[in-house]
Amino acid sequence: EVQHKPGFRLKIRIGVHTGSVVGGVVGSKIPHYSIFGDTVEIAGMMESSSQPMKIQISDATAKILDETGGFNYTSRGLVHLPKLGEYQTYWLVGRKDDFKK
Repeated sequence: EVQHKPGFRLKIRIGVHTGSVVGGVVGSKIPHYSIFGDTVEIAGMMESSSQPMKIQISDATAKILDETGGFNYTSRGLVHLPKLGEYQTYWLVGRKDDFKK
């Protein structure tokens, strides 16, 4: 519940993509760390095309999860992403029961 809005529940959406990025400190007056690259842009598109209270992952992330195990996901199908066209995506649904930390 949001403190200044009683009865209102915050609904977030999350997008995840796997790939290389470049990071560094940006700014001289108020320096902050930021990351850049196509991976960041695709993750942003995964978030913006997602649905409230769901985690959308890319095909690249799904392949990594297959290799490492531990999580379940289901196919969402093809989603149109600006500048990329049709992109295979999945919903992350949770941990596998037999996953050991």
